[in-house]
Amino acid sequence: MIRKLIHIWLHGLLVVGLALLSACSSTYNEKSKTIADSARELPTADVAERVATGGKFQAVSSEAISETSSLFLSGKPSLDEYILFALKESSELKSAFEAYRAALQKSPQVSTLPDPTLNYGYFLKEVETRVGPQDQRIGVMQPIPWFGKLTLKGEIADSEAKAAFYAFLAKKNKLVASVTDAYFELAYLRSATEITNANFELLKRWEQVLNQRYRSQTGTQANLIKVQVELGTLEDKVEELKDFEAPLRARFNALLNRQALEEVPIADSALEATLDTSLKTAVELNQQALEAQLSRNNPDLLYIDAVIKAKESGIELANKNFYPDFGIGADYVFVGDREQAGSESSDDALVGMLSIRLPLYRSKYEAGLSQAKKEKRSAKEMKKARIYALHSELAKSIFEIKDSKRRVKLYRNTLVPKSEESLESTYTAFESGESSFLDLLDAERIFLEFKLSLARAQADYQTANAELAALLGDFSSMGDETLSKGAL
Repeated sequence: MIRKLIHIWLHGLLVVGLALLSACSSTYNEKSKTIADSARELPTADVAERVATGGKFQAVSSEAISETSSLFLSGKPSLDEYILFALKESSELKSAFEAYRAALQKSPQVSTLPDPTLNYGYFLKEVETRVGPQDQRIGVMQPIPWFGKLTLKGEIADSEAKAAFYAFLAKKNKLVASVTDAYFELAYLRSATEITNANFELLKRWEQVLNQRYRSQTGTQANLIKVQVELGTLEDKVEELKDFEAPLRARFNALLNRQALEEVPIADSALEATLDTSLKTAVELNQQALEAQLSRNNPDLLYIDAVIKAKESGIELANKNFYPDFGIGADYVFVGDREQAGSESSDDALVGMLSIRLPLYRSKYEAGLSQAKKEKRSAKEMKKARIYALHSELAKSIFEIKDSKRRVKLYRNTLVPKSEESLESTYTAFESGESSFLDLLDAERIFLEFKLSLARAQADYQTANAELAALLGDFSSMGDETLSKGAL
């Protein structure tokens, strides 16, 4: 009777202990799940992805995606449409997103108790006892890490997932900036080709006039040769611009995950920027204010912050490795019946088990702690270096925005109109014999140069704004609303 009570007591003790440990593990799992769920599930192009809408998750059907994809880039798409298409199709962005989703799956793996072990033993030589021979035994053992280890492992995994999230955002911002830059490079190239072609046609008309004058002996051969040389130069320039479109188009299509030679329609007014509606006006281009915004929102810095947080938890975990881990379990021993007449009936035995991992080799734990501390210092130094680099890029972007804006105003409002007036007046003077053809040719060259410079300044202004926005993390949420509505 007493033996049965002892068995029941040991059995109950083991069950209660395991239940308490399971409850502790379950509590942390719920906390870890809450942390993971609170991380924003980002929109992606994959039809199986779920898009965040109002804090809930809504599946985007493949039918909705395929229905809109075929119409998405019809006609002459705007820059925003190209950007949304790139966000939908980019394999690099999909890869970064899947890396983030994979990182989210690590926390549940490391924050739960290790699997219990089941042991079975068969006595090759039976152990005789008063109540009968012991012939086999079966047992279970549950390893239990030191208090707080599971929580810290989960926190490290959560921080690593957050780092993967910010790495995704960094790629997203860079992709948008790259698409913007490639788009305006193509827009500039086509504008430059159009301008150069127009000047080429103008010179061809002048060549006809000079040829007629030369034949009627009212003009010189020198002027005819000069215009023919200028025509040859412009023709070579036009061919160069046409040939240069292929690599630019290939670069743009690569960002959109398309074939290199696929056509890229661009709106005729792509370069006509309204300076007052830029992403950052001149009043807002304050270095210190933008540095503060950069520190808060730049994905690269947020990524390093998450890495530092993971390393801090790693230091705490390394400290806990100096403490023992436990194991709790039970063995059930099968006791056979004795063959002697009148012997007591056999009762199977239940044995409570407790194991302790003894951290005797402290040198390896000290090395692990030292490694964790050095990794944290390394991450902090990496953040310092990145901050200085980003501040340098920020200053460069601010300068480029101000400089390109100044150039756009100068060429658009002053130099291009004045050079056009100069060209017209010089041509009138040339027709009346008051000016030489060389003066006319110089006026034409200046007019062409100023128009090309205006187009270059307009493209530079747009790309500089995009680079600044990427540094400040302004593109982090771009496309989310469209994606959440199933537009992609």
